[in-house]
Order: sequence, then structure tokens, then C-alpha cells
Amino acid sequence: MERKFDTTDIINVEELRKQALMKPSVTPTITLLVNEMLGKAITVNVAMELTIGRSPECDISLDITALSRKHCVVFRKGKNVFVRDLDSTNGTFVNGERIQVRALKNGDRVFLGDICVFKFAYTDQIDLDINRMLFDKATRDPLTGIYNRTYFQENFRKEFLFHLRTALPLSLVFFDLDDFKQVNDQYGHTCGDMVLKDVVYVVKTKIREIDFFSRYGGEEMIIVMKNTGYSAAIQKTEVLRKALADHKFEYGATSLVVTASFGVVTLWNENFNSAQEMLTAVDSMMYQAKQEGKNRVVGFEPDK
Repeated sequence: MERKFDTTDIINVEELRKQALMKPSVTPTITLLVNEMLGKAITVNVAMELTIGRSPECDISLDITALSRKHCVVFRKGKNVFVRDLDSTNGTFVNGERIQVRALKNGDRVFLGDICVFKFAYTDQIDLDINRMLFDKATRDPLTGIYNRTYFQENFRKEFLFHLRTALPLSLVFFDLDDFKQVNDQYGHTCGDMVLKDVVYVVKTKIREIDFFSRYGGEEMIIVMKNTGYSAAIQKTEVLRKALADHKFEYGATSLVVTASFGVVTLWNENFNSAQEMLTAVDSMMYQAKQEGKNRVVGFEPDK
């Protein structure tokens, strides 16, 4: 049975690497070296094309002003992997040489403009597992497995700018568990951790894969609902509220009732000037839900 890499088994990495070398299996991979993507490894599969640029529509979207909206594309043809410039303003360079199209060799570093964006390598499974582990450690909350606050902030800023530019609605749902301190005080932090993980499980069953779900801090969580108008966001959030209120949170022989207060705001018709302004507004709506009695959804409807 093939042994999988375990994040708690770091001391055995070299042993696993030796096993992998005995049965070599390498995969063409690009490892990103910038921003919140630092360390993210992406396998270049057959018939795959990866566009890289500033546009959120790119497969790899990077918020770097020196990049063109669609700067370059990485693709595989046969056993070889190529990078092709897409008539970018600042050019695509491989190991310092400006190129139009180039087959990549193991260890090549690719610069977009003057920024080293990724390294190409033929990578074994152990290295891929290590890279994924490090990326997850940097971007995900260790308790719940959803994205952490830092990664949320980077992602939300991009989504805000994209939806603002394309005039598509973007909704933000911010919620806080009601009286969660009492759970920790009465039953202990182990119970509190169990509740948080259960909350994440319930929410994930009710949202779309494209919705960006993050732990914002403590018992606060936030959801970015892409291309979702205010009315739809309110309806979806009410479904979440009811699902949590109806869920049986069981800890040993104890059954707990856990509710949450939700705030909802929507970007529409340029009603927010910045991502931070939208965050401040949704925090205010969530606080209002607390003030009005908890276990409810409060939203701010944009002008039509």
C-alpha cells in the first residue's frame, strides 16, 4: 500500500525521499515564488494550458502591476513544457533571456518583467507533497482546514477589483457564533474546537465550491459569494443560519445548540470604493444582528 505523506511525520521525509528515488516518478511542475502564492506547486498535465497575468480570469492571477493582464501561457506538448509570451508589455524571460516561446528545462527560472514568478522542475511525489504541505500551512487555518485570514484578505481584494471592473455583483457574508465563550467556559476548549469544526462542515454543505470560505478570527468566519446579488445572498445566508440552528452539536453525552449572527453586504453599482470599506460595512451588519437579538441575518441592500 502506497504510503502518503503526513504533515506530522516530518522526521521521516528523507526516508520517504529515498523510497521515491528507488522508484522514480517525476512530474513537470511550476512552483510559484511570489505573493500569497509563494511555494504553491502546480503540475503541468498533458493538454493543459495555464495563463498567467494580472486578470482574475487567468488560471494563475497575480496582483502585480508589472504584469500584463494576460502575460504568458505555460503549456505541455508531448513530454516537453513550454512558456510563451502573450505580447506582454514588460516581456517574459527565462534565466534572464527574453523569449517569445521556449521549452523549459529542469531548474529554469521564469521572470515576468523583472520579477521571478516561478521555477520549473521535474519533481518527485515527495517534493510535491512537501510543497503542498507548506502551502497549506501558509494559507489554511490549522484547526478547521478552511482558508486563513491572511489568504482571505489577498483573495478578497482581487475579487473586489474584478467584480468592480466587470460590474458583476459580489456578496460578502460575515458571521460570528453566538455566546461561544460560554461553550468554552462550560465545556472546555476541546469542545469549542469540535464545535468550530462542525460549523465548518455544516456551512460547506450549503455553499458552492466557488464560494471562498475563511476563518477570520476566533469564532468569526467569512464567505465571499462570487457573482451573487443581494437578494440571493440573503436567501443563501438564511439557509446557513437555519442549518446551524437546527444542527445537533454533540460532545460526548452532551447535545449543544449553537447559533450565529450574520451580516450581508453586496458590491453593486460601485457602492463601495474599496475592499476595506466593504469589510467594514459587513462587520457593522453582523454587529447589528447581535444587537437585535442574535441568531439572525442583517443585510445592507444596495441602491438599485
